[in-house]
Amino acid sequence: MRDGKCTFPGCSNHTQDNENDHLTAWQHGGATGISNLAQLCPKHHRLKHQSSWTPSPASKNEPPGWTSPTGRHYPAEQPDWVPPRLPFGLPAGRSTMPPNIDGGTLDEVGDASGNVSPLEDALIAYLAA
Repeated sequence: MRDGKCTFPGCSNHTQDNENDHLTAWQHGGATGISNLAQLCPKHHRLKHQSSWTPSPASKNEPPGWTSPTGRHYPAEQPDWVPPRLPFGLPAGRSTMPPNIDGGTLDEVGDASGNVSPLEDALIAYLAA
């Protein structure tokens, strides 16, 4: 919902064709939260993993910028971005999901600081219902 299109500079491939990518790889300690995820089209997803193009940090409201192999930085491109709205009737706040196998709950998924956006909480609660 945040990205709307591939986050790579100049790409306009829309989200329905794109792949979710961890900005910091999961196996390297990257969290599965909005501030560590980006939408990339298949071509730019491969480019990220096979070249020196690197994404800058994202936030819950802004996708990542990118740094080229030569060191040039490209800021996030989302000129028409509109903040997402919760679907009608979807409750805001923390979900009451049962614990998972390691004792935590699925609503503990978040960014590197452990923060989870209200939208993520609402989505988790919706999916658990």
